[in-house]
Order: sequence, then structure tokens, then C-alpha cells
Amino acid sequence: MRSGVKIGILAAIVIIISIGAYYLISPLFISTEVNEPLPTSIIESDAYQKFITMNEEQKMQAAKQMSSEERDHIMTDAALLHNSLL
Repeated sequence: MRSGVKIGILAAIVIIISIGAYYLISPLFISTEVNEPLPTSIIESDAYQKFITMNEEQKMQAAKQMSSEERDHIMTDAALLHNSLL
């Protein structure tokens, strides 16, 4: 092999190793703090609070009388609350 090709391959290997080392070591020097409050609008939702205080029979009757938008809203609130508690 010619010496120019050897130098090019060696330079490419050095660059790849340098980039990989930076990628692996950089989290040690970069600090990011996330300080976000939990979503309280879900817990304070009147429709959701009213629905969870019902017994099973009342929930079934209420669900039959709700529009699809109301059911979707309550189900979305419940899912968001469940996910925020995990």
C-alpha cells in the first residue's frame, strides 16, 4: 500500500475513535436539570373527579348517557393521571 493511503486510513480511524470517545464521555460533563411540576389540571378536572367518586353501577349508567367526546375526555384524563404517577 502506498504511504498516502495508509495515512488517510489512519486519520479516518483516529477521527472515528475521537468522535466515539467524545460521544461516550460527554454525558459526564453536561448536566441538564429538568424541574417541571406534575400536571394538576387532570386531577382538578371536575368531570374526572365526579366520575371516579361514582360506584360501578353509576359509572355504567353515566357512560351510557355521555357523548363520545365526554367519554374520550375522561379516558384521556385517567390515562394521563395514570402515566404521570408511574
